[in-house]
Amino acid sequence: MAPTNTPSGRPVAPGPRVRTLQEELTAVAAGLGTMLLCAPTATHQNRRDIAFVPVTGLPPSALALIWPHSRESARHRALSQLMADQLTAPVGA
Repeated sequence: MAPTNTPSGRPVAPGPRVRTLQEELTAVAAGLGTMLLCAPTATHQNRRDIAFVPVTGLPPSALALIWPHSRESARHRALSQLMADQLTAPVGA
């Protein structure tokens, strides 16, 4: 959710409505707005038409694996555990 005002109180114009990451990146490339991405997503996108500039001074962010609660399965839980194990394993393990 984007802020409606700057810290000094100036209004922030709403950007275009988008539904996907690719739509948002295309809007940014067209000069219609900006966006904040986690570093791994920015690195993965690697688009030449967009400048990915690191932002410092923010608290660490967390990502989550999600699925519809009504469709949870043993496979979802196994994938979640596998990801947790990989992400917390010592480097080179």
